[in-house]
Amino acid sequence: MDWLWTRRSALLGIALMLLLPTSGGGQTNDKREPKLRERLVLGLQVRRPAEYEYVDAVIDTVNRGELPQKIVDRMFFWARGRAPKGDQGRRPIIYFQAGLNRVASKLRIDIAADPSSTGG
Repeated sequence: MDWLWTRRSALLGIALMLLLPTSGGGQTNDKREPKLRERLVLGLQVRRPAEYEYVDAVIDTVNRGELPQKIVDRMFFWARGRAPKGDQGRRPIIYFQAGLNRVASKLRIDIAADPSSTGG
């Protein structure tokens, strides 16, 4: 019977953590959607500088209106579902990059950083 009480307490604690607002440093209590870059970097487990550059190029291409965000969103969820869980060598960014490059080439879209945003 003790295990039942412990389990209930744990579930209640988890439920409270999910329901109660967090007091994050510097964050407001508004329920904002994460920005595209935040979602891609965190959700795709971006680690390497080249991967950050690729994500920034994708965002620039979306912002220029050349690549629909709907395609980026679809590839994001596809890549997260495709990557094996717990295998750090096969992070979702690997599938995202390969898949989005393939779709973009079929649509004749060049995924490139905006020259004016790079400062060059």
